[in-house]
Amino acid sequence: MTCPENIKEYLAGAIAEAEELEREALALSELKLKSENLSRSLSSAIKTRDKDIKNTVSSKRKEISREADLKIAKAKKELSAKKDLKIREKKKKVSEKIGVDTSYLRKENEELKRRFSSLFRENRIPAFCRSGIYYALFMPKGLKEYLIAALSFAFVFAVLPFVAIMLFPNMGLFLFAFLYLALIFVFGGAYVFIANSTRHKSPEVFKEGRAFMNQINENKRRMRGISKSIKKDPDETKYNLTEFDEKINQAEEALAAANEEKKKALDFFDDSTAPELTREITEKAQGEISSLEEKMKATDSELSSLTASHEERDKKFHENYTPVFGGENLSPLKLKRLKAILESEEGIGLEEALKKL
Repeated sequence: MTCPENIKEYLAGAIAEAEELEREALALSELKLKSENLSRSLSSAIKTRDKDIKNTVSSKRKEISREADLKIAKAKKELSAKKDLKIREKKKKVSEKIGVDTSYLRKENEELKRRFSSLFRENRIPAFCRSGIYYALFMPKGLKEYLIAALSFAFVFAVLPFVAIMLFPNMGLFLFAFLYLALIFVFGGAYVFIANSTRHKSPEVFKEGRAFMNQINENKRRMRGISKSIKKDPDETKYNLTEFDEKINQAEEALAAANEEKKKALDFFDDSTAPELTREITEKAQGEISSLEEKMKATDSELSSLTASHEERDKKFHENYTPVFGGENLSPLKLKRLKAILESEEGIGLEEALKKL
């Protein structure tokens, strides 16, 4: 290693240069921190501006939409009310038409019932024998009457015993058998007694009554068919509902107009109002953002310039002093310690002093 003649002056220059490099490094660190803080502040300002734009535009749009929806809801309610009025009027007209178209059948049934009643009175037969349940139990005809009879017998001989078991779970087999026999004798006896004292006593009268009952049921079936046909008929012209249709059309037009008004209001907002709001908020925030951008630009420029000069200075520093003191000894602290060793020990050489560091 080549040692300069005036090592102390050389060392003092190295110390001064090392300290200057250390100060520059500290300044670089502070500039980097300042740049990072400015970057965060700028990012925060931009986010605040964008959030303000989003919230303001969204709030204004929702307000317009809400006001329009209130008008649409009112128009829908009005339309629904008009349709309900028409439905009620149509039901009334349909009922009237059913009444008119089935009037002859109702009159025929009234006459049949009168003749049916007179027949039984003249033959001294109890009035309950004219009922549908009587004929279902004693002279059934058709699926409906056979089903009524089957359900009646099932109720007596299945449901009633089951209810008795549920009410008296400790009932013995003997009591249950007694109950069942009692049901058979009571219901069966009553059934046989009624049949013998009515139908079997006057079979021709009951046969004629059956004919009356069949004709009455047939007329009822025809009335149900007429009623069903009228209700299913889609033609409304016969009911004179034009006034209601006109009001419904007006309500539908009002609803369509309310929907169109909402669409136009939102389109105008999206095309004109929203951009204007965005521009106003952007301009309001631009002063702070521009200031931060300028400060950041100046800081970054200063940082770039200082970084370049520091790197160049550091390179020359190491080129000048590394061959003499070694790269690991070029910190200000070690160079000062080296100076102290050289000054405190008379006649000591640089190489020996470096070994004592």
